[in-house]
Amino acid sequence: MPKATMTPRQILWQFKKYGSFVIWGNVAVIFAVFSLAFPVYSDPRPLAPMGVFSIIAFTGLFMYYMKLTGILLDLIERFDAESLKLLKRRFAGFSGLTFYLNMIILVFVYIPTVAVMYGWMGYRNIYYHVYVFYIMLSIILYLGFRSMQVWYVRTYPLGRMGVPVAVQGLRGRITSMVIPTVLLSMVAVAGAIYFINGKTHRGMLDHSITEALEYCVVPDGGAPFPAPPGAVAERGGVLMLIRGGTMLYSSAGDPAGADVDTLLERGNHGKYLLLSAKEGLVSMAGSDRGRFEGAFRGAHGVYFYKKASEGRYWLAVFNEQRLYEDFYLGIFYTALALFLINVIIILLLNRRLRSVSRALDNALKALLVVARGDLTREVPLVKSRDSLEDFIRAFVEFKNTVAGFVADSLEISRAMMELSDETAEASRNIGESSTVQAAMLAQSSALVRDIAGAFGRFREDSVEQNDHIGALEESVNILNQSMEMLSRDTENVIGSMGTVESSAQRGTDLVEKTFTEMNVTRDLYRGMMDMVQMISEIADQVNMLSLNASIEAARAGEQGRGFAVVAEEISKLADRTSSNVREISAIIKTLNAEMEKSAAVIGDMRDSFGEIVKNIETAGLMVYGFVDMIGRRVGEISRIQQNLASISGFSAELMKSAGDQGENTATVAEAIETVDAGAGEFVIQSQKLAHSSDQLRHMAHMLGEKLKRFTL
Repeated sequence: MPKATMTPRQILWQFKKYGSFVIWGNVAVIFAVFSLAFPVYSDPRPLAPMGVFSIIAFTGLFMYYMKLTGILLDLIERFDAESLKLLKRRFAGFSGLTFYLNMIILVFVYIPTVAVMYGWMGYRNIYYHVYVFYIMLSIILYLGFRSMQVWYVRTYPLGRMGVPVAVQGLRGRITSMVIPTVLLSMVAVAGAIYFINGKTHRGMLDHSITEALEYCVVPDGGAPFPAPPGAVAERGGVLMLIRGGTMLYSSAGDPAGADVDTLLERGNHGKYLLLSAKEGLVSMAGSDRGRFEGAFRGAHGVYFYKKASEGRYWLAVFNEQRLYEDFYLGIFYTALALFLINVIIILLLNRRLRSVSRALDNALKALLVVARGDLTREVPLVKSRDSLEDFIRAFVEFKNTVAGFVADSLEISRAMMELSDETAEASRNIGESSTVQAAMLAQSSALVRDIAGAFGRFREDSVEQNDHIGALEESVNILNQSMEMLSRDTENVIGSMGTVESSAQRGTDLVEKTFTEMNVTRDLYRGMMDMVQMISEIADQVNMLSLNASIEAARAGEQGRGFAVVAEEISKLADRTSSNVREISAIIKTLNAEMEKSAAVIGDMRDSFGEIVKNIETAGLMVYGFVDMIGRRVGEISRIQQNLASISGFSAELMKSAGDQGENTATVAEAIETVDAGAGEFVIQSQKLAHSSDQLRHMAHMLGEKLKRFTL
């Protein structure tokens, strides 16, 4: 059996290998039975059509089987929705196809071979052919059931890989096990009947003919020969009296004195019959009575002989098929009866198995539905009054138990979800409140600590401030003097800015004048371009006139040759003029482009100088405002000098109060830190509670999702 780890391609490759073995094995079995049923060792002629049709059948069926398995492999490798539908349909019929392929092998090999043997090789015993066909059919049916069962077994691992393979049902499984056994038993019965009946029937018939020959006597004195015995006449036999290979008498009317060898006609039979007949005629001289087979008048004959007198023998010759007609008809009816018995057994077995397997098939369908989670499916109860009915009843009870368990689990899951939601909400509220309170306590503690530190630092700073106030008074005096000096310097800056503004205005006027002159120059360049264009047109006209003059000079002949030279020079002058005009035009265009760029730059300079003048005016206004502000600040510094004395006295009193407040805030901070530690621990416990409720909710949700696949 293939391993579960094998790929579909490897498994199908094994199918191809097994399929080729099965096809070749069936051909080999047919060939073996054929070799036992017919004298192929004495007459090898039937082996030729048998071999040809076997090769054709094996090749054709093997290629067809390879094609079908190749299609299955392509569908498995595609493995999409459409290919799965095709796979399900193909796998459903492939097992039956493997069964019928065995039948096709028999039809393609045996029937054409028998037709050739019947028409051209003398094997005309149709009863015997039917009997052999029944034997082969039973064996091939056995192999067909086996190959179908092997197909189910070999393809089963593909179902574990997701391939929609067909699974053999209980009825098919039992049929595949019972029918092959019945078929082999029938083959054994048919073989036993053939050998026992053949030996008995032939023995009795041969004995009766031998006894009949005992009553044959040779007449004396030219008396007529007696009529053949009844045992000989009834079977269509020919009675002869021979001596040394010469016929003395023949009941068939053959002339006396004829050679017996003239009756040994082979016909289309095998050569071995002719040789057997000749050897028998020679060997009978050494015994008183006996039997042998051989060719006789183109048919398969059976010879019986008895010694009549010295050198003379009575010889009774029969057609083998006519002689044993009752026996062959008996095995024909035996084969037909056994075939009908097989059919009846199969029908009865299928009917019985259908009633037995119906309950299990229904239970299996229900199991598949339950496996998909649908617990509403009713399982029909078939009262078979055996363990199968007990199994179905137990399964129904199990399904109901599972349905109750799932319903209770769903209810518990919903209750757990609600409880976990309530617990989570409460724990979140507690956690949030505790977190807020803890944060507020932490902030309060930090704030109180900061206040205590601030009071301590403020007391220390107050001592330093008293020292700095004196220094500040001196600094204020120095600042007042500096502000007065700054006011004077600012007035000087205002004068300088007036000078800069005048210079900027002159620069603006100069740029404006340059821009105007640039526009005039650009207009001159444009006029020059127009004149150059006009000169270019005149040069083109002169060139055209020189061309016309050249044409007229050519018409004038010798008289116009001088005129032609002048026209040519004029043309060259016109060409040079055109060339110079183009160069001048290019230079003027270049200068004009540069002039355009310069005009653009000067325009930008004009705009920039305008902005500069505006900025200078704005800066002047700002400086005037700055001077006014300096005056106001000088007055304010004077008032600050007056307030410094009052601040010095207040600072001494504040230093004493800050020392007292620092001690009080330190005590408050210690109390807040104690409360904050307890609040932090409460926050941690509330967070753990929230986490536990979340886990409980998650597990309840997972349980609910798992139970959703069940339908109640």
